[in-house]
Amino acid sequence: MSDPPRRRAVNTCTRCVRLKLKCDHARPCGACARSHGVQCVYGTPAASEPTDDDAAPRPRKRHRAVLVCTRCKRLRVKCDQAKPCGACAAAKRGHGCVYVPWPDEEGAPGTMPPPTRAAPTTTTTVPGGTRTHSAPATAPATPHRGLEHDHTALHAHARAIGLEDDTPSNYHSMRARIAELEARLDGLASTVATTPAATPAPDLLSSFSPFATGELAALASRFPPPEEARRLLRDFLNFDLMFRFVHVASFQRRCEAALAATSWEDADAPFMAMFAGALLVAAASTTVRAASGSIAARTAAEGREARLRALMDALMVFCEDRGELGLDYVHARLIAVLTHMAGETSSPAKMWLALGKASSAALLAGLHRDRAGEAMFDREMRRRVWWQIVFLSILTAERMNIGFRPVFPPVPRPAIVADGVLDTLSAGDATTSWTGIPEWGYIDAKLFWIDWFTQRDELMADESVPILTRLGNAAALIDKLGAAMPGYLTIDNHPYHSPPWVHLQAVIMTIALDEAHVHLYRPYFGAADPELAATALSKAVDAAHRLVQDIRMMTTYMLFSWIDAPTTALWTYGMKSFTGGMVMAYALLSGPDDPQRDRNQADLDLVIGVLKSNLNMAGSSRSNAQALRTLEGMRGTILARSGVDTGDSSAAVGDPGDVVDPYTGRTVPLPRAVEDIDVPGEWIEWDVLFRELFQGALPLPTT
Repeated sequence: MSDPPRRRAVNTCTRCVRLKLKCDHARPCGACARSHGVQCVYGTPAASEPTDDDAAPRPRKRHRAVLVCTRCKRLRVKCDQAKPCGACAAAKRGHGCVYVPWPDEEGAPGTMPPPTRAAPTTTTTVPGGTRTHSAPATAPATPHRGLEHDHTALHAHARAIGLEDDTPSNYHSMRARIAELEARLDGLASTVATTPAATPAPDLLSSFSPFATGELAALASRFPPPEEARRLLRDFLNFDLMFRFVHVASFQRRCEAALAATSWEDADAPFMAMFAGALLVAAASTTVRAASGSIAARTAAEGREARLRALMDALMVFCEDRGELGLDYVHARLIAVLTHMAGETSSPAKMWLALGKASSAALLAGLHRDRAGEAMFDREMRRRVWWQIVFLSILTAERMNIGFRPVFPPVPRPAIVADGVLDTLSAGDATTSWTGIPEWGYIDAKLFWIDWFTQRDELMADESVPILTRLGNAAALIDKLGAAMPGYLTIDNHPYHSPPWVHLQAVIMTIALDEAHVHLYRPYFGAADPELAATALSKAVDAAHRLVQDIRMMTTYMLFSWIDAPTTALWTYGMKSFTGGMVMAYALLSGPDDPQRDRNQADLDLVIGVLKSNLNMAGSSRSNAQALRTLEGMRGTILARSGVDTGDSSAAVGDPGDVVDPYTGRTVPLPRAVEDIDVPGEWIEWDVLFRELFQGALPLPTT
């Protein structure tokens, strides 16, 4: 006679077996304990003894992984469970890729681990080292507000709809369904009420999430490793040679101190925001996004910039929450403006919106007021930050054709001294024997443009003077402005043995003067007066020839004389090239028999070549690509009208009419002599450009 079959020891309660819940084998188990009054029984009922809940429907077992980010779940798209997932990264929403487990699948493969009562020891990497700490014990989950349930109410509702009465069979059936509903509600409540602790990954940049900011130390742990941070800092300081947003010596010292720090105070947050912004500028200005580049490299670069921007924004919010709104906070807002000069998505519109925050912060912090007992270094840095914001606000309003000029309280200009001298000066001690070229001199020279804008507007508003006379007087003001520049900021007079950035600044200042001549005459290209239109186009063409030659000089210098020069692929440089190319195109279309036709064609081709090279350089923007397509289309039209086969059948044409600068949104009327031509179809309509750049930032009309 054979032995009876051995029975396995029962280590799961009957309710968890029936409802297919995870049982922790406690007595009572966690699932039964959360169900408020449900009896937890261990044992196997006899086959002939039906349980009270046999008639209860059993939930279907899920076999798929349940770790799905909230965005993919909402949009019903496939999630690859990465952090961030591929769908969010492709949509440039990596900072919003958040995972929440399904409420009834706690502990299933692919889900987040359930909260525990233990206090694990974790090691957090911070700039300059690591720090070990113990996480606080997780409190028992409590139902989220609005998810508490009442058994009496459930029974009353069931009787009201006819699903329950006083008979034993119906009571037992409904009781099982209520138990199942309770388990689901308990799981959902614990999921909502409990936030899993974030564990930093070895690659801090790849694991950053703006939703897991925590204390300031947690934000500090999201910075790149020290060596990578130092590399990005060097790239930023090289980029800042042409902008002078920071004082190099003091900024480097503070960055090194931040990398070596192991503890943080709230007062450190504004400088940390400055540091994160500088790293973001470096990442955006040194990333090449050529069309031939691999998708993986592009995705990695975009992810790095997104994480650094999220870190900078989180630090800004931290400063605002803690009331740390002093000079360093305003300086961080100024550096945030610089992040919209470089990179594929940079634009004048984004820069304008960031300047609004910076100028408001400067007024709130009182940067326009002198302080009693203020050290000279602090005073000069406060004034430098203030005047950087003032100049950029007025210049961007001019480029964007905003329609008004921002007004700021008067503040004395910073002293024109070298950064090395400024770093050693004490309060009230302005004596020095140093001689040379001051770094701030370039920015101080640019401030003279503010006065020129005001004087130009006053001249052009006097309608008692003929328009051609007004234009001539305004052009004379530009020449006067150029003559007032220091010798080291003119191409022919700067010292031969000066630093390389001095010559580049001189070329850029000359380009700005030539571009000002072009923009002065551009609004009159389509004037009804033939003499005014012809004069405006002729004067603009002369200025555009000088502009293109200066661009050639700058490009040659950076390619062959200063190989470590900052990028020239910014939209701030591309828009100047586009301006010169458009004037050449207008001249070619309006004067087919012009004796300077070959020269005009050569300058147009040179500008197209400059924009093409910019697309393969670090920091290039989409506006450069739009400008290139526009000029190539215009060139195809010009050559087609001349009987030259370009071999490019993609130069489609559209409706004739006014055109728009893809950088600034300015409407540029075509010369009257070329109104009958077909304008290339690559022109961007102003309303489309406006909605693309300002979507979500300003209320827009529906028509």
